[in-house]
Amino acid sequence: VAALFLAGALTVLAAGVHNLDFSIYRAGARAFLGMDGPVALYDAQLWQVREDFWLPFTYPPFAVVFFLPYAVLPPAFGAAAHTVLLTGSLIAVSLLIVRHTPEIKRRLQVLPPRRRALAIGVVVALIGLSAPWREGLSFGQINAVLMLIILWDLLEPGRFLPRGLLTGLAAGVKLTPLAMGLYFAARKDWRA
Repeated sequence: VAALFLAGALTVLAAGVHNLDFSIYRAGARAFLGMDGPVALYDAQLWQVREDFWLPFTYPPFAVVFFLPYAVLPPAFGAAAHTVLLTGSLIAVSLLIVRHTPEIKRRLQVLPPRRRALAIGVVVALIGLSAPWREGLSFGQINAVLMLIILWDLLEPGRFLPRGLLTGLAAGVKLTPLAMGLYFAARKDWRA
């Protein structure tokens, strides 16, 4: 547990978290709930980055449901909670990768427990410090959570929910996961 915590903390420190995307998620949720006056969810000027530059909410309407808790939390607390969620997703994705990659799993099984824990911490740190993860964490992007949801759906099918349901939910938040439909089509898994 200590190795996972240290790997997560190292990733957060290296990322230099500024949470720009989180700020847009929060502004979108607040606009949806009508908490900031006449601003609407898809206004071009939803979140002001600097005096002459605004960013809109560019996600499907269903996505705002996932961001509603951030609308009511104080901004700093919401940003911290979001960072913890993303870091937890990094750790969970790393553990899924270790669990479902036979070569990594085989190599770890021969290690004594403390060295195994340290090695898993190194895996988490290596993934977290890679540019896509580090930058995603820096911006506060939801991608880490979506990856966890999709990997869980693909690697742990039938545990709690029908296969494909979690991938569908992820696609409701961001359209990119729709590409995973090709995986199910190639397998002729039409129920998913």
